[in-house]
Amino acid sequence: MSARSLVLLGLSALAAAAPPSHNNEGEWQHEDEAKSSWKSKIKNVVVLVEENRSFDNFCGGFNYRNDIDGLVGKTFCNPVNASIPGSPTVCAKPIANDVALDDPPHGLSGVNYQIFGTFHPPSNADVSMEKMNGFVTEQATTFKSGGNATRAAEAINYYAPEHLRVFEALAKEYVLFDK
Repeated sequence: MSARSLVLLGLSALAAAAPPSHNNEGEWQHEDEAKSSWKSKIKNVVVLVEENRSFDNFCGGFNYRNDIDGLVGKTFCNPVNASIPGSPTVCAKPIANDVALDDPPHGLSGVNYQIFGTFHPPSNADVSMEKMNGFVTEQATTFKSGGNATRAAEAINYYAPEHLRVFEALAKEYVLFDK
């Protein structure tokens, strides 16, 4: 099931479970109850579901809270070739492009390689095996970047907060779930 389908399913379930706020004549039902309920104060619910790479791409530079699992104050690097031990590495930087020249692969094999560094991780792979070290290799292989590690590194770069002022303001004012 795609993330979009999952979000639509969740929002549909939420709407179906909500009690009606108006009767057929447009009058409030249980007006006193509704006014005192926190639910009546919610005007809109916006859900933005992002994959791990997208979260780091958009929110990895946010540093207004210490518990955001982003990229600020950390060194996140990927080997240029994840299948060769000791391969040179490139590291994430706050220099994401507005439009990626090459969109990272989203298919199962590409994502397996990005997360596990192999196309065929064991079916019982545990969390300790998730190295997150195949993004640059998969990017370079898929788009034949000809050894241009800087271009392949676009898959792990992220925006600095000054590039996403509105997005960061919304996250600060409302809520940001990163786990």
